[in-house]
Amino acid sequence: IPIQHISAHMLRDMNRHGSAEHIREITDYIRRSAPGFILRTTVMLGFPGETEADFEESRRFVEAMAFANLHIFTYSPRSGTPAASFPGRVPAAEAKSRYRRLAATAAESKRRFVESQCGAFLPVIFERVDSGGFARGWSDNYLELRVPAGTVPLNRIVPVEATAENTASNLET
Repeated sequence: IPIQHISAHMLRDMNRHGSAEHIREITDYIRRSAPGFILRTTVMLGFPGETEADFEESRRFVEAMAFANLHIFTYSPRSGTPAASFPGRVPAAEAKSRYRRLAATAAESKRRFVESQCGAFLPVIFERVDSGGFARGWSDNYLELRVPAGTVPLNRIVPVEATAENTASNLET
């Protein structure tokens, strides 16, 4: 769900059509219809005119929506686009600070998602063995799992219980 931003005036300036309420409705519907479904989004920060309040509005929304994965990117001007001439550029140091804060929010949200999956048996396809002797694979809800090589077949879907120990997202890689 590419939200880009959540502030109404920022969305208008970006020429994006959507709203926090619409995103909330979509995510609520998905969560009711498909529990465990991974919800991912993309957020831009540092768009010209973005204030600290605008950024915090988006950060708090992302936090509340508990997205399992978040792609964050910082606005960079592109020659010939309307936004390239917009006033109110966010200083690079401030954009970096906002990036770090949003990344921390995203990491906590991902941790909570991974934790919510522990105890569930997930269909996983293990595709490779890493240098540490672990088979690594991905579940249908895009959770990476790691188990000792030889305990699961490669390149076949097998049910595996997600645990705090085998969710590769929580392990050093």
